[in-house]
Amino acid sequence: LSSKTDIPVETHEDVLESFVILEGRCECYIGNNIFELGPGGFTEIPLHVRHSVKMLTPRVMAIVQHIAV
Repeated sequence: LSSKTDIPVETHEDVLESFVILEGRCECYIGNNIFELGPGGFTEIPLHVRHSVKMLTPRVMAIVQHIAV
């Protein structure tokens, strides 16, 4: 995934999501927590939890994994 725009708030009911940042920096809002991630940063997003991503650099490149449950 390569993004130049923020990822709006979403909630997954049947997909586990995780990602690792390859390039750039972003803030991940997961529930009531905020994490700043840069290259090598990894996070998992639990089911039923609101989350969004704000870009801190002009572009963020990440490997995103979705697992249907």
